[in-house]
Amino acid sequence: MALGAFAQLAAARGERAVAQEYRVLAEQFAARWVKEAAEGARFRLAFDQPGTWSQKYNLVWDRLLGLNLFPASVGSRRWRSIAPCRDPTGCRSTAGASTRSWTGLRGRPR
Repeated sequence: MALGAFAQLAAARGERAVAQEYRVLAEQFAARWVKEAAEGARFRLAFDQPGTWSQKYNLVWDRLLGLNLFPASVGSRRWRSIAPCRDPTGCRSTAGASTRSWTGLRGRPR
């Protein structure tokens, strides 16, 4: 997210070459994350931790900042993977308020 946001800032300053350089890096890292974090229907908490999963907080910032580094399929895939165990808020009822807030911000597929 930081590289994508930096690219936006550089573009806003008129530094096109810098913006392009950092945008390409951000796209490459996002694509690498999608590939290396994938595990079945979910995404790993960390590349070296098979069998783990987490909320995808970066998807919120990707959407809010208009970066569009991650394909929509990542959010849809994540949402489908938790569908069997979610309550009306979008999370397991044992999830904390912050988790429910982040999931709500991430949005549900329409």
